[in-house]
Amino acid sequence: MKNIEKNPIKIIIRVRNKLLPLSIWILYLLIIIFMIILTFCIPNQILTVNYQGFETSQFIIISISALAFILSMYMFGREVYSIEDFAKIYNSNPDVYYGYLADYLFPSFLWSLVATFSVIKLIIVIHLSSWFLNLLRLFFISLVMLALISTVTLVIHNMNRVSNKVVLESKNSLKK
Repeated sequence: MKNIEKNPIKIIIRVRNKLLPLSIWILYLLIIIFMIILTFCIPNQILTVNYQGFETSQFIIISISALAFILSMYMFGREVYSIEDFAKIYNSNPDVYYGYLADYLFPSFLWSLVATFSVIKLIIVIHLSSWFLNLLRLFFISLVMLALISTVTLVIHNMNRVSNKVVLESKNSLKK
């Protein structure tokens, strides 16, 4: 019998190549590069990116709402598949099962980081140079973007799973 992995970080690392399509990672990287160019390469007389327009407290509320949404999506997924279905999936290919779990763990991890960084920013005031603060803000905004993208991907994956389950069940009902 195989030992099932219970560490969420190890599960995410194990299936990291299947979390998001390569095209999404490339688009995400291009957006970050574009934001770095806008922030640091274009003179402020021409264009200024105002990262201070984002209130930290709004990200706490958004991340908690996103975590609740991901939990509801997980419960929805549990309604589609039974424990027996999960056991069959795990026995045939554990990476598929871990991929299912990572679809929920990855955005949950990202939204938890967003919430944690937002709370830390409210508590700790750091006095750094403006370019470094802008770099940290850019990192934070990119983290929020990645969390949002992974949450939308989770919804799409859930829709695909439901459609696949409907097709399987319809084929089984036709056989009877």
